[in-house]
Amino acid sequence: MTLLAFDLIREIDRENFVGYTIEFRNEEIPVFLPLRNRITFEPIPESLPESEKTKLKSSRVAPFQKFRWIHVLRNFTSSDDKPFFGAYEYRITPRWFSENLDDFNQAVLKSIIIKIDVKPFEKEGLKVAFTRGFLVSQAYSDRFGPNANIRPFRSDLMFDPKTTKNEVFNNPPLAGFPKKPYTYEEQYAWMGFNARKAVYDFIDEVVTDPGKSMDVLAYDFSEPVIAKNFIELSKQGRLRMLLDDHDEAEAIDNGGKKSDPEYKKEFGEKFDTSSGSVLVRHKFSRLAHCKILIQKDIVTGKAIKVLTGSTNFTLNGLYINANHILILTQPEALKFYKQLFDESIGENPRKNFPKSELAASLIPISSSPKMSAGFSPHKREVAVEILKTLNDRISLAASSVFFAVMELKSEGSVTATLREIHKREDIFTMGITDSNHKNEATQIRLYDPKKKTGVLVNGKKNPAVLPPPFQEEASPGLVHQVHHKFVVVDFNTPNAAVFCGSSNLAQGGEEQNGDNLLIIEDQDIASVFAIEAIRLIDHYQFRNREEESGGPLLLKKDNNWYKRYFDPENLYCLDKQVFIKP
Repeated sequence: MTLLAFDLIREIDRENFVGYTIEFRNEEIPVFLPLRNRITFEPIPESLPESEKTKLKSSRVAPFQKFRWIHVLRNFTSSDDKPFFGAYEYRITPRWFSENLDDFNQAVLKSIIIKIDVKPFEKEGLKVAFTRGFLVSQAYSDRFGPNANIRPFRSDLMFDPKTTKNEVFNNPPLAGFPKKPYTYEEQYAWMGFNARKAVYDFIDEVVTDPGKSMDVLAYDFSEPVIAKNFIELSKQGRLRMLLDDHDEAEAIDNGGKKSDPEYKKEFGEKFDTSSGSVLVRHKFSRLAHCKILIQKDIVTGKAIKVLTGSTNFTLNGLYINANHILILTQPEALKFYKQLFDESIGENPRKNFPKSELAASLIPISSSPKMSAGFSPHKREVAVEILKTLNDRISLAASSVFFAVMELKSEGSVTATLREIHKREDIFTMGITDSNHKNEATQIRLYDPKKKTGVLVNGKKNPAVLPPPFQEEASPGLVHQVHHKFVVVDFNTPNAAVFCGSSNLAQGGEEQNGDNLLIIEDQDIASVFAIEAIRLIDHYQFRNREEESGGPLLLKKDNNWYKRYFDPENLYCLDKQVFIKP
């Protein structure tokens, strides 16, 4: 995805300004194709054919009334189709109303074309990928209707997503939604985005190479394709796995709708240890909370590549939650992650791991990019010191702080600071959490007119019905929508850093859970996570804000919409300044 930010420098150019047209082209699409805006100047009649509705949504006639936009590459529902990676040209055209306000043009300035190489992110052996999530979105409803079902109701763990059709919303068909059933594979390919591909490719590299084996640290486990591959590896003696067992007592078949503990139980029954594969079940003091895959050379036993992050190997983790994946190849990092696995399944890890050198402090694991890691559970004093190190960095931010953290109600210096950081006016702050918004400690803080204070958005506070022109959306129920655990500090400065991984950044978790926390000091990587935060915050803030909206949402025909972007005492002005900074 690409973040585009723009500005009007001269005050004279702002009169009758109506917004921006954004277009792109590449080798696959040689002519400029406009991005579409769901919000238009007048309501679009339902009676119009779809082709005419599409024309009216073109940003050539329905420009974006914002000073930045994130373009997510075109991604098809079929897993056989892939978005185009490579050189993109973006054409940005400011638009002005003509005197009669019936149309608009580009009377003063010409379009600007910028060239960007758009592809999955990789730098110095570190890859970053994200799930799309967005079950609660118009984009999901366009493709799949308001259907939240992501598994056949009475399915076994390892059903085949490619041959199983999802027909839930066809009973009865809803107006405006697809009429044909689609496969779960089509759902998964769209929702899992590039994180799903990263996980699948990582596992396939082991499955197809008999010279490799795999170590796995998993908290939850219910993804059918991953489970099938792991069972095959177990039969070949090429898999060692630690699978959390904190919820073993809850493994109940609830009238055909199985719980995640039930799927873990089914996986354990199918796991083959007769060929030398190993499956260990325990939970440290509270949880074995890591989500880690380690590729190894089967002869030498050395680690080749590590996959980590916040993404559980479950249907929720890959397809409903917003999550991140990191793939590491740095030699020092590989050594420590292999040691992490060995000690996690060693003798009495609940007692011995906090005494390990791995758990004694933050450990430098790479110089390029510069990375450190914290492997928990820690002794209490170590956990306090590690969180203090992160909190000091956040508190000393000079430009901006972005974060997407699932839980902010927990104890610890980091979560305490993130709950309050939106009050600062000296830096730009934006955050999103899935914590209960009714709790005062995590009360959402949306845009406050005439103030530079930041925002704290809630990923679960979604209106049941959005105003027109928006369609009905799926509801995930109690499932987390934002499962990330990352904080980005000063992304647009040389002092940039991102904290990420499986750790909830909470005192209790650092003391009791098996987790890994990464600190990455690199401006490019921090920028990637900042864009992900913005993607989520913009999406869910819109839903938070429109809960009590009356009437259809329409584009504005006066100058008031953009004035806040040029008021130095307004958050929107600070927003614009942060993103146009060279």
